[in-house]
Amino acid sequence: MRAGSIPKHLLVDPIAYNPDIVVIQLGGNDIAATSSPNDIFQTLLKLQTDLQTAGIKEVYFTEIVPRGNFDKSPGLTATSFDKQRNKINRLMKTRLNNNKL
Repeated sequence: MRAGSIPKHLLVDPIAYNPDIVVIQLGGNDIAATSSPNDIFQTLLKLQTDLQTAGIKEVYFTEIVPRGNFDKSPGLTATSFDKQRNKINRLMKTRLNNNKL
């Protein structure tokens, strides 16, 4: 699943339970040979804002984890994936309003 194309029911259904905390693990599938770490981060930031606007008190993101299979990602290598992954993880750690990884 990509961060920018989450099916609506996956956001609406959990919000109906009025949770205090939501933990999200997204972003890895968004990384491609031509993707921008900043664009992916902005998508995650928008998701955080949308959830907080819906009443979620705390939104936590896990790190984007290493990946081993790039068969479905033309032009993407482990090195280029890790470079983008590490940049996105740094952005999340430093700019998501103290929401921890």
